[in-house]
Amino acid sequence: MMRSMPLDFPCLDFDLQSAKSLYRAKGSPASFYFSLIILFAFYGLVYATVEGTQRAFVSDFAPKELRGMALGTFHTIIGLATMPSGVIAGALWRYVNPTATFLYSSVLGLLAAALLTSKRIR
Repeated sequence: MMRSMPLDFPCLDFDLQSAKSLYRAKGSPASFYFSLIILFAFYGLVYATVEGTQRAFVSDFAPKELRGMALGTFHTIIGLATMPSGVIAGALWRYVNPTATFLYSSVLGLLAAALLTSKRIR
């Protein structure tokens, strides 16, 4: 018989009750679930748009014979960057406050936009 070992990941203990308490909607719980469904639908649309655009962008800049390697490298870097980003956001949310999480992501987004617009594409 396998014994389960409890693992403590305090950054990852976000559940539906936490979401409900953050929402603090006036009215029925149905409005919360409706808003949640709408937000997930918008997230899906944005994700589908961004994912396709990123792949096309990487493919356009890679030489034809190296496109597979370029896409593999791109997705590896995205995957490696995604792992610590969730932990950092969770730690900021739990140990600082939720506002710090959004402030951190806003600053990084603005920094990325500044870096992308500062370079000339030839």
